[in-house]
Amino acid sequence: MRIPRYGLAALLLPLLVLPAPAPAAADGPPAADAPPAQGVPPARGFPPAHGVPPAHGVPRVPGVPHFPFTHKRHSSAEISRFLVGFYGHHGPNAHHREHRVSQQLKDKQQGIPDMDVLLCARNAPRDITVGEVTVAQSAGVGWANVTTHWDGAEIDTLTAYVRLDSRPIELDDVICGGPATPRSAT
Repeated sequence: MRIPRYGLAALLLPLLVLPAPAPAAADGPPAADAPPAQGVPPARGFPPAHGVPPAHGVPRVPGVPHFPFTHKRHSSAEISRFLVGFYGHHGPNAHHREHRVSQQLKDKQQGIPDMDVLLCARNAPRDITVGEVTVAQSAGVGWANVTTHWDGAEIDTLTAYVRLDSRPIELDDVICGGPATPRSAT
């Protein structure tokens, strides 16, 4: 039996006029007694959100957790801006070391007090450059090669890792690459 195109639409049309299901009982006042959201009409089929307007177009339902930023992940451009600002020209400042570094790296630094684990060195470099950022969505991490330039045309490399879901964005791990070949003068 073949259903004509309009036949499926005709079957679904009555569903549009059915009343919305009543919401389950929630903690707090009943939906009918709740004050309306300020300047925001309630979404069809959802009770008013006890005076709280919906965030990002998603209605708030009492008793249901609301996490508006769980879907947001850092892009390669955001990670690149972060790493360039974090490392600057001579290494991270005290504020960045305190507030933009994961606890894992802070613990790693305590285990190696005579070396700066963020720079893989014992002192500050002459200059720092951040390479192209690679993002692995399935692994939830982004990384970039960071090159430190020293006196005498010597360069070292390290790889800086950032978790894509970190809030706020922070440096998650650093792997030291060791001395690299100096750049040629040609």
